[in-house]
Parts: sequence; C-alpha cells; structure tokens
Amino acid sequence: TPKCGERSLPASLPPATLVLPCTSQDAQEPPPDVSEAPVDAASAASVQHAADEFDLINAPPIAAEDRLTSDSPAVPVPKRISVTATLAWSVINLGLIAILAVQFVYFNRHDLAQYAEWRPALEDMCQYAGCDLPPQRDIAKIILANRELRSHPEVPNALLVTATLVNNATFVQPYPLLQLSLSDFSGRTVAMRRFQPAEYMGKIAGAGEGMLPGRPVEVSLELADPGKAAVGFEFSFI
Repeated sequence: TPKCGERSLPASLPPATLVLPCTSQDAQEPPPDVSEAPVDAASAASVQHAADEFDLINAPPIAAEDRLTSDSPAVPVPKRISVTATLAWSVINLGLIAILAVQFVYFNRHDLAQYAEWRPALEDMCQYAGCDLPPQRDIAKIILANRELRSHPEVPNALLVTATLVNNATFVQPYPLLQLSLSDFSGRTVAMRRFQPAEYMGKIAGAGEGMLPGRPVEVSLELADPGKAAVGFEFSFI
C-alpha cells in the first residue's frame, strides 16, 4: 500500500512509484484507482469509430468506379472555342456589313452624287450595276455676269429682262430654275415669276447638254409690267 506522498500506477504499466507532495486531503482520503474507473461503452465505441474513420494508413484503396474522372458531372470541363469557327463568323459578319453599306449607297446615290468626293466611286459602281446618276449640280458656282431690265420693244405692257449666266464649276451642270422678283422703293415684292430652262433658253443649240464650264450663256425673260411701282428687280437660282 503506497504511503503518503506516493501513488501507485495501473497494473497495465510497469511497476513504479510516483512521489507526489502530500496534502491534508491526501492524508485523509486514499487516491482513486485509475485502472478500476468505469468507462462508458458509448464513449468507447465513438472513439473507436472515429479512429477507424481517420485511419488512412490501413484504409482500403478507393474503387475505380468511385474515383473522379474528366467525364464526371461534378467537375464540368469548359468547351474549347474553335479558331476556324471564330474566323468563319468574323468573315460572315464583315460580309453582312459590306452588303448593308452597298445597299445604303445604292439607294441614296442620287443625293451622294452631288458631292464631288463621292462622284467618281459612284460612277464606277454604276458601270457594274447598270444604274444611272443624276447630273452633278452646284448652284453656288453659277454667277450672273450682267443683267438689264427694260420695256419690251415689241409687246405692250411687258418687260424684257436680259442676263448673262456663267458656270464657274469644273463640270457640266444642268441649267437652273430662274426666279425673277420685282420690288418697290421699300423693298416689298410686287411681282415674281419663275422660269424653266426651256422658257429662257428657247431653241438655243446645245441647251439640252447643260452649262459648260466657263462659257457665258445669254438668256432673255419676258413678263408683264406691274406698273411704276416696280423700281428694282432681283435674280435667284433654284
């Protein structure tokens, strides 16, 4: 029997004597026998199950059917985009854009033909497409060289207006629509008339070919005399 200050070990361990400090409680009560302490069966089973569960050294190998493979739905593999497909779609998109651009130019060629920078390309396009272009026009390039208003020498109560037109553009353009306005002293318009090219050009040779660059063209206009109220007149091209 161990004395005060000594403790005996369980029988499962080698015989030895532990010397511990002696207290008053130790002197009164004998130490409990560790080897005889009751063990809960549920706790022991739980500990044994946890040990078996985490025993990686003695664990059996994983079956082949339980292993994760590239075909497993749990690990999705991203699809690889084909370079050929990407290039094909790019070419198709560019082709569609080019078709839309050509259609826009074709259906708006009459308006675009009035721009000098677009004209050569449109003429080349129409040679292959069989389309036509309207004559190029630039009214700002037509100037009035001289003008004269007087009473008509052959028709009573009528006025005769003569003028000289010059096309300063570098291209042939159609004759413009002429507008003649008569005004009084205050600038108020008292009479106005518009003349088509066939009216003021008459039967002049080459009138249907348009205004040639730099060549003066003499025109004559006849209109009714509005009376003494008309003291001024003005030309404009439309």
